[in-house]
Amino acid sequence: MPTEDRVSDTTPPSVDELLQRVEEVAPLPHVATRVIQVTEEDPFLAYDPAIIATDTALTVKMLRGANSAFYGYPRRITTVRDSVVLIGFRAVRATAIAAAIIDLFPGADDGPFGIDLFWGHAVACGLVAEAIARETGRARPDEAFTAGLLHDLGQLVLSQYEPERFGRGLYRAMNGAEPMEVAERLEFGYDHAQLGAALTSQWNFPSDICTAIAEHHNLDQAPDLRGLTYVHTQANGPCHKHGLWCGLDTLDGTKGYGAPGSISDDLSSRRS
Repeated sequence: MPTEDRVSDTTPPSVDELLQRVEEVAPLPHVATRVIQVTEEDPFLAYDPAIIATDTALTVKMLRGANSAFYGYPRRITTVRDSVVLIGFRAVRATAIAAAIIDLFPGADDGPFGIDLFWGHAVACGLVAEAIARETGRARPDEAFTAGLLHDLGQLVLSQYEPERFGRGLYRAMNGAEPMEVAERLEFGYDHAQLGAALTSQWNFPSDICTAIAEHHNLDQAPDLRGLTYVHTQANGPCHKHGLWCGLDTLDGTKGYGAPGSISDDLSSRRS
C-alpha cells in the first residue's frame, strides 16, 4: 500500500487525483461490487451463494462469522448458502464491504490515527444510525448501518495516500486548533466527507448513502435534512459525544473511545 509523502509538492492532490490513485492501486473487488448492486436491485438476490462463493477469502470470513458465538447457531455452518441465510441481508452487505475495505486500507495502529479506533467508531456509528432509523422510520435500517460503517472512509484514504499532509491536519485537530474536517480543508481544500462520498459514488453505492457520507458533519443543518442524511448526522454526534471517536488518541495519551455516559439517552431524544 503506498504511503508516499508529497512534502516536496506544495499543491495537494485533487479529489479526482486521489480517486485515480486508489483505483489504480486498490480497486474495490468485483464480488463486493456485485453484492452492493444485487442487494440494492433485489434484496433476495443477496442470498444467492454463488455470488459470495466466487471469493474464497470472503467465504472464509462469512463462515467464520456465522459460526461465532454472536449468532449461537446450534450446529456448525459449513456452506455458503447456510451462512448467508443465517447472517441475513444487512450482514451480507456489511461483511462484504468491511472485508474488502479492510484489505484495501489495512492501516497501522502505532500512531494517533489507529485503525482499531477507526473501525470501532465506524461500527458504533453504524449501529446507532440503524437504531435511529428503526425508531424514527426516516431511513432503511440496513442503509443506515452501511452509511455509518463507511462515513469516515475518506480518512482512510488520506491517512494512507497522503500521510504527511494528513498528519499535519491531524496534529492541528488534536491540539484543538479546529475540528478535523476544517483542518483537512486547510491542508487539502476538501475534507474526508467529500472524499468519502466521491469514492463511494465511484464504487456505485446508492446515492442516498453517498449523500449521507458527504453531509455527516453538517449538524447545524440537521433540522433541514431528510431521510438517511438526517439519521446519519444524528448518529455521528452521540458517538463523538460519548467518546466513540474516529481513529484518534487525545494528546494526553488516552484512547478516543470508551468515555463514560449513556448513549441511550441521546437515542431516546432523537425519536420522533
